[in-house]
Amino acid sequence: MSFSRGKSYSPSESYEYTALQFAARKGSIEQIRYLIQNGTELNTGPDSALHLALRKQHTEIARILLQAGAEHECRDSHGDYPIHIACTLGLVDIVRVLCTLGCNLEIPNAKGLFPLHLASKYGHIHVIRYLCSAGCNIDVRNADNIRADITALKYGHNNISELLDRLRATGQRDIFARQLVPTSKAAITPSLRLLGNCGVGKTSLVKSLSAGLFSTLFKRSSSSQSNKCEYKYRV
Repeated sequence: MSFSRGKSYSPSESYEYTALQFAARKGSIEQIRYLIQNGTELNTGPDSALHLALRKQHTEIARILLQAGAEHECRDSHGDYPIHIACTLGLVDIVRVLCTLGCNLEIPNAKGLFPLHLASKYGHIHVIRYLCSAGCNIDVRNADNIRADITALKYGHNNISELLDRLRATGQRDIFARQLVPTSKAAITPSLRLLGNCGVGKTSLVKSLSAGLFSTLFKRSSSSQSNKCEYKYRV
């Protein structure tokens, strides 16, 4: 099966894609699975099937290819590794898989940009969080000797710059990084109820609590039944 690469992608080359590359670019999951099961070569060409799938944001196909053993530490014709593409496009699920496979987070692309810089440039804070929890170097500098937090500021992503600054603060990095690790556990939701007749001081107590240290932790809902008032607070 042949496919001529257009000028918008690579101006100087035209060559035959393998069936796997073509399926990856088109997003054909069933064909990808069929080809893998029949032992097709996974890493053909300067732009592998994995690179092509990632550039088209076919994340399920990229995941299948990675699970099948596709090479994830190689450059494509643009000088990007899979981690660079995933960070540029904000594909956090693929970033997670690549980190699990031991992907090198401290390698620049052909333009001298590291994964952290690419995610910072394009505003993907969810990717930034995962890279930091995976232990990337937040002080790494690109080819222009610029840190990722400065890159974030340049492109208007102040939230990312602030996050990286907090991680850089002495004594806070390890603690804060642990808080960034994704979890599937449900949040605990304790409740506090104040029961009693109206006029016994519950409202005054509530106002005192709300004005203090826990003001942001309480949300009020109220209901009334006959001559009783009930206040329920959720953390």
